[in-house]
Amino acid sequence: MRFHAFGLRLFAAFGICMLATELRATSSVNDSTDCADGGVFLLRRQYQSALDSLDRCLQKSPANSEAWNNRGSALLGLNRPDEALNSFERAISADPQNATAWYNRGVVLSKLSRLKEALVSYDKAVRLKATYSSAWFNRGNVLRELQQFPEALESYDAALKLDNSADAWSNKAFTLLLMKNYEESVKSFDQALQIDPQSGESWSLRGIALDNLGKNEEAILSFDRAIALNRKIPEVWFNRGTSLMKLGDNPNALRSFERELENNPTHVKSWVNKGVVLVRQHRLEEGLQSFERALALDANDVHAIEGRCKVLKALSRPLPGTCDGVAVALPAEGSKDSRNFLADAHYPLRQMTTLVVAPYTSQPS
Repeated sequence: MRFHAFGLRLFAAFGICMLATELRATSSVNDSTDCADGGVFLLRRQYQSALDSLDRCLQKSPANSEAWNNRGSALLGLNRPDEALNSFERAISADPQNATAWYNRGVVLSKLSRLKEALVSYDKAVRLKATYSSAWFNRGNVLRELQQFPEALESYDAALKLDNSADAWSNKAFTLLLMKNYEESVKSFDQALQIDPQSGESWSLRGIALDNLGKNEEAILSFDRAIALNRKIPEVWFNRGTSLMKLGDNPNALRSFERELENNPTHVKSWVNKGVVLVRQHRLEEGLQSFERALALDANDVHAIEGRCKVLKALSRPLPGTCDGVAVALPAEGSKDSRNFLADAHYPLRQMTTLVVAPYTSQPS
């Protein structure tokens, strides 16, 4: 299971997974040594050798749909998606009922970011083979990227009826998270983690859902489980720090932002939130440096601009033109509002858009 982190930046991973049953089908259609060898090389991930054998096979049997399909998979393995697409379309021309070729056409179109066309291919694959769990799963991924969330959930549910996989549960949970249905998202992540408790990414995303429910302590425990499994999950330290800020635990929040910045020194939002925490600890000069580091990376970051202006005001320093229109009044020292200084300037948890929980595969599983 694979994902990324939180910032609503969805991307789909791509992988290749050939089925032995498909390779046997190729050999049964044509007893040619080249056809058989192509399948064996493909299974061994020797893609160039597979391609050479399948090209010889197709010279003798140009209407061999399974050979065209396997040729497309070899080309995908060689990272030649445009040529792979042509091969899958030749497989479909030779046999329009070849559900695997329709599926693989969807895979390569997904890789090429032609998502609406990919959806058409997955639709065709599941019409031809209603028990095609991988096609239902990938269809859900495409629908989610197209922001057709209810339809994506239906597709994941169809996949789960056929294969109770952690990947399908976690993708369903992530879709529910995007829909802000946090209660159901947590429940689905719990299902995924029952199957695969070693998924740091699922623990991390679960923490985001819990935080959005106001369950900050539980969220931090979930982030801690994620970190114990993988300390470099993008933005998990940032999200942990943000949850700690909500609890007023500024020292531990600061340590979390610093850990995020060790992993990613260009993470603007961690520089901003670090600045906010430092200011709350009355470390104004250090806070100012943090905001300036953020602005060096993104001169238009509104939270960094606001933070810098407020600190400059507190230090009785001249305000630059960028502070025009920024409210820079500070709460009185010791007032009930002083703890929430810059409360509106910090960044909230980042939600994940890079869920790669199960790659688009070039063959069904």
